[in-house]
Amino acid sequence: MEKTLEEYAQDALEKLVKWVLEHQGNGVACPSEKQDGMDKQNATVMRFPTLTYKKLAEEIKLEGEHQGYVFATKMAKILEKVGDMLGKVASVLGIKIPQLMALVVSGDTNLPGKGIEKFIPGYEAANKNWRKQRIEQEHKDIANFKDWKKVLEEANKLW
Repeated sequence: MEKTLEEYAQDALEKLVKWVLEHQGNGVACPSEKQDGMDKQNATVMRFPTLTYKKLAEEIKLEGEHQGYVFATKMAKILEKVGDMLGKVASVLGIKIPQLMALVVSGDTNLPGKGIEKFIPGYEAANKNWRKQRIEQEHKDIANFKDWKKVLEEANKLW
């Protein structure tokens, strides 16, 4: 029997938190198109290691094909539930929690899809450069956030 979206979301949150804990302090230097007026040959940005939608789907053992519209829709719903849970946890704990879903990206663009708009307003309408910078900032916030274990513990109480 296939798991519910909530069960997939719970698995996804756990996998994402474990991913962060395993990679904190291991940012990857990536060329940036422009940073502080420097050309891209001289500019680098520390980016947190990401997961593609396909890789996360494999990690949570999502049933069905891992491509196409149905897959994209299902992953969007799962990640929306993760974001909603992070919002509940933030309210309970009284803290600001970075948008962990920003670590899940398209293999083609290396950016999250438009579903993250609910959690990062203005994302969908923004140009690619703004989206890239905004996601890089979110990755920094994720890397610097120290309460991921507490977030996961609280989420597990609330599911």
